[in-house]
Amino acid sequence: MQRITVTNPGPGLALAVHLRITKGRGGEELLPVLWEDNYFALMPGEKREVTATYREDDMEGEHPVIEVDGWNVNSSAPR
Repeated sequence: MQRITVTNPGPGLALAVHLRITKGRGGEELLPVLWEDNYFALMPGEKREVTATYREDDMEGEHPVIEVDGWNVNSSAPR
């Protein structure tokens, strides 16, 4: 299980904020992942903590990388 905090630092509403986990930087998307919430909206300055549950063995030894996209969202560089 992993907790992720997402923040909207911009001046506008972020819609359909979509989180995904990849197997390392530039790796394939980890599936299945059970998200507490996904495709949500964030008001300017709002933060939300979301929990992702997945099997550690499915990471195949790679470190999880969180990617964020959505409407009116600057796609994040993998971290």
